[in-house]
Amino acid sequence: MKINGGKLYISKNNGEELSLDVSGFPPNYVKNTFSKVSASVLYDIAKTGTSLKLNDQVAADDSGTNGFYRRGQIQLDPNSTIGERAVKLLAHECGHMCDDIDDKENAVKAIKKYLEDPFATIGVDKPRTVNELLESQGTIHPVSIGDETLKETFAKEYENYKKNPPNVNSNSKYALTSLNEFFAESYSLLNIGDCKSAYVIAKYFPESFARIKELMEQNRALREK
Repeated sequence: MKINGGKLYISKNNGEELSLDVSGFPPNYVKNTFSKVSASVLYDIAKTGTSLKLNDQVAADDSGTNGFYRRGQIQLDPNSTIGERAVKLLAHECGHMCDDIDDKENAVKAIKKYLEDPFATIGVDKPRTVNELLESQGTIHPVSIGDETLKETFAKEYENYKKNPPNVNSNSKYALTSLNEFFAESYSLLNIGDCKSAYVIAKYFPESFARIKELMEQNRALREK
């Protein structure tokens, strides 16, 4: 990783070099966050064409940091510019980004099923075609909530977890609020070795965590094509 002229450059072992625009970030963020985030996280951001932005309107959570991912952009709380909290925040939001994958085949199937109803319309005037619907809503969907293996594995491990849950704070259980959050927390744990829910994931959800790793690798492979 190197930084030059407001650009952060990330190289892969095969020699491919990608860049991220970090010109809008203060030097302390570059020094204390980007330099400590794993190259795999930065590469995933650059490979998907996702932009990074500081936003002082992002409300801070209990840990003092917050951020969110919306298709094409990760926005981060400027108060999280220092320390490991900012590193985990960036990795977590990148996890949400990597949960999305362009899956046109399944999007078309879902739309065709919807349009089987002759009275099904979107808008006021007339039913839309498949292509019109694809253009308006896109084809990117969270992989985690649609993966049957993950859903079944998570449900099984969650039942065991409920029998003897640990006495930990809410942040440590954050991954259990949804499969989307489980994916993002697991992504962070896989790529930087830490996340808010690291203890709970590692101890109670090893099979679900392993499935997340498989999905993450599949999604990376799809983006390389």
